[in-house]
Amino acid sequence: VAIGLMGRGRPAEIWLFDARAVERPAVRTRIPLLLSRAATIGAVAVGGQLAWAVTDRGVSIVDLKPAALAEVGVVATADGRSDAMDALDWQGDVAVLGEPRYAAVVRPWGLWVIDALDPHRPRVRSSPDARTSRPRWPSFVVDARGSQVAFVDAAGDGPGWLTVLDLGDPDRPVVRARSGLADAPPAAGAESRPLHIRDDPRGGRS
Repeated sequence: VAIGLMGRGRPAEIWLFDARAVERPAVRTRIPLLLSRAATIGAVAVGGQLAWAVTDRGVSIVDLKPAALAEVGVVATADGRSDAMDALDWQGDVAVLGEPRYAAVVRPWGLWVIDALDPHRPRVRSSPDARTSRPRWPSFVVDARGSQVAFVDAAGDGPGWLTVLDLGDPDRPVVRARSGLADAPPAAGAESRPLHIRDDPRGGRS
């Protein structure tokens, strides 16, 4: 199990736990993000021998092989800048695809398909929705099955959209489905109430 912790004046860290004894998970190692010097981690995913971390500096690739255990690559997705900017810059999510050296990363301003075939030189293969001129509301990956990924796009007021992408060809993603969440019926017996984007305590909204 891997989690990300804020650095509090130092680089943020990925902590690896041995959770075979679920009632007493044990910390096995702590990996500081020394390459990117990221201060905040918003999401972590693990696939094969790699961990992916969404941070205020972009997306970090961490090699989990026992001989490495280090941050080895960085993709700058933090709104095109290398410094920590505002409350949205650490937000987002990451889902590892069926091929564990590929991941879909969703940020407040778009989605990236990234390959880490060479973990030291990760590459952006495509960015189907880079919303440079639209309101900066967070989007979140909610699931990935094989080459298909579903994510919630909350770009604007209201509950947003659920989009399903087929990433079988990472250079040419295909939208398979898109549904407005405002149209979703309430659960049986549940009170129907509008959903609202909450204020983020650090500024911005999420």
